[in-house]
Amino acid sequence: MSPLVSILIPCHNARQWISQCIQSAIDQTYLKKEIVVVDDGSTDGSQDVIRSFGNRVRSEFGPNRGSNFARNRLVELSRGNWLSFLDADDYLLPEKIERQIEAVENNKDIAVVSSPPIEFIEKTGETYQQTFQDDDLLANYIGWGRFSTTACLWKKEALIEVGGWNQNQPVCQEHELILRLILAGKEFKLLKEPLSVYRKANDGSISRRSPIRTLTHQMALLNKLESFLVASGTLQNNHRRALEQTRFQAARTSYAHDREFADGLVQQIYQTNNAFHPHGNAAPFAYRVFFKLFGFRRTESIAETVRAVRSFRRQ
Repeated sequence: MSPLVSILIPCHNARQWISQCIQSAIDQTYLKKEIVVVDDGSTDGSQDVIRSFGNRVRSEFGPNRGSNFARNRLVELSRGNWLSFLDADDYLLPEKIERQIEAVENNKDIAVVSSPPIEFIEKTGETYQQTFQDDDLLANYIGWGRFSTTACLWKKEALIEVGGWNQNQPVCQEHELILRLILAGKEFKLLKEPLSVYRKANDGSISRRSPIRTLTHQMALLNKLESFLVASGTLQNNHRRALEQTRFQAARTSYAHDREFADGLVQQIYQTNNAFHPHGNAAPFAYRVFFKLFGFRRTESIAETVRAVRSFRRQ
């Protein structure tokens, strides 16, 4: 018998997107579903749009208490054994639920199914697609960008077991929850097919207003994962390399905002690998050459000067 899936939508001031969001839930090819919306104190008319869907959705309206409070309230209201969270500015592709339920039909131990989202930049209309490189959950988690709230299908029992959404987590909320599920030994299934769209529309989000705050939380979660893997004797070489590369990328991103924080990340890399050399998009060829010759801080200073010259020439 097909399980009931609850599609759970927290909404706060998302009038321009909430109709498309709800409609994408209604249009799912998987039929055994319910749609529940909790409006978290909207003041922009979102509630009128939600009500316009009538009995096709169940809805609750309350004061603004934060996205994770709304998500936990949605879990309480849900009737399904499987949960698909859908942020109000995102939307699902029609076969999202059907494809993910198919993935768990033959393995009752799976607690989370995740598909990499399509990233839509509303300002430019551009889209980007990241994929899971392989089935290695830990390597993909350390790589960070391939998980999102909307992209997952969650077993309700497992989510409740680890305590639900952390209402004190200001950023990296889905990654914090996923880490607790990993540490609890829950099984994941990674699908390569994109099944949802994550919209980047809010330039005033916490992650954009305060990149260091976001990176601090990200690095803290990775430190916690690394400590767990070391203590359990399960830290593999590819995971160590992935940790080094993610910390290096964070160091490059944070250098312009907090040089001490950036230097600390590079020193953390050298503690376990004093022969580290960066690679990937964050380290083009010229950068790698200067890094080998001069180290991180001097190479960043050179890169900063090059950017300033290029900016001056474009004026």
